[in-house]
Amino acid sequence: MSELAAAATATSPGPGPRAVTVVTDLAEITVPWMSGALGPAHSGPDLIGVSVVQIGQDSGHLGTSARVSLTYTAGRTPGPETVVVKMPAQSAESLETARRGRLYEREVRFFTDLAPHTEVRAPGCYGAGYDEEHGTFVLVLEDVEARTECDQLLGCPPERARQVVRELARLHASWWERPSLREHPWLTTFLDEARIRNMSRLLEQGWPLACARLGDRLSPQAVEIGELVLEHFDQVMRMLDEPAQTLLHGDTRLDNVMFDAGVARAPVVLLDWQNVSRGPAVAELGYFLAQNLTVQDFAEHLDALVGVYCDELAARGVVDVSPETLRGTLWQALPVTFTVAAAMFVMADLSRPRALELAAVMTERAVGAAQELGLVAALATLPTTPGDIG
Repeated sequence: MSELAAAATATSPGPGPRAVTVVTDLAEITVPWMSGALGPAHSGPDLIGVSVVQIGQDSGHLGTSARVSLTYTAGRTPGPETVVVKMPAQSAESLETARRGRLYEREVRFFTDLAPHTEVRAPGCYGAGYDEEHGTFVLVLEDVEARTECDQLLGCPPERARQVVRELARLHASWWERPSLREHPWLTTFLDEARIRNMSRLLEQGWPLACARLGDRLSPQAVEIGELVLEHFDQVMRMLDEPAQTLLHGDTRLDNVMFDAGVARAPVVLLDWQNVSRGPAVAELGYFLAQNLTVQDFAEHLDALVGVYCDELAARGVVDVSPETLRGTLWQALPVTFTVAAAMFVMADLSRPRALELAAVMTERAVGAAQELGLVAALATLPTTPGDIG
């Protein structure tokens, strides 16, 4: 286990990730391929064996991940004992969704272009490859071990949520209104037409399925709220381009967060950067709080957590964001929250019990946050546009 993820900023092993030939099947992770991915500094001729085990099948990720155990010549261990390899999803629906959203390109480019310059704890990256023609990718990442795990199904304890919002503030402050962020056109924004179409499609398809599947677990207003979100989806996305822009992780939920991680016990490490984007901080903060706190904790601790976030921003030089203003605009994050929940009913394998329960709690929390933040009243103030979720 290296100390990469425990560093003050995201780092990679050496000058940057090595260029790696893209593989799309776990069987292609061989000794020669891994030796090339790690390079002479981390394997040399001493790597003699690999053992591949798939992981993360129930985490809701649009990809395939594996933990690879590495065996070296007796008496020599020049590289890591294990690494994590990420590659494309195997299902056609998930693969097409990832391609439409350019998710694989974005994650690769985060690690190659932005991670070394970003105040955030993320796994170190040994090797990266992206096949633009086929929209496929591969990443060889540090295997970060968490000493404390929080299950998204159970909800994030408020004390752990405070750690996450501080980490988000570090990330956001490091790119707050920096003009150079716009020099990376591969970073999607909330104005991206393809992104709006893709997310609208998932919401339109998935929300009725969620409401039908979950029935009495949801508020009687769930269908109506979903209809309003779809009706005003385009408008809210465009509103999110107006505030100060920064770098967003894009999918900060507990399945993508590790606590007390690495040998130096980093408080928080953020995984899975497929949704990295440019946008306002309110979109990320609202998404994390709505998707990861229980409905009760969201209501009880929301104001305090917004205050913690603003305090950390101020400590890092961003002093013009007040808790009151931020709290008043958090509802703008909820259409994305609804869409992510709805997408689970379109793309996830709901025959797996944990995947179904994850989809259920994500949907319940989206509706609960909408009621707590007055989403219906806020959307009612916006002009009407055509839309139908039925």
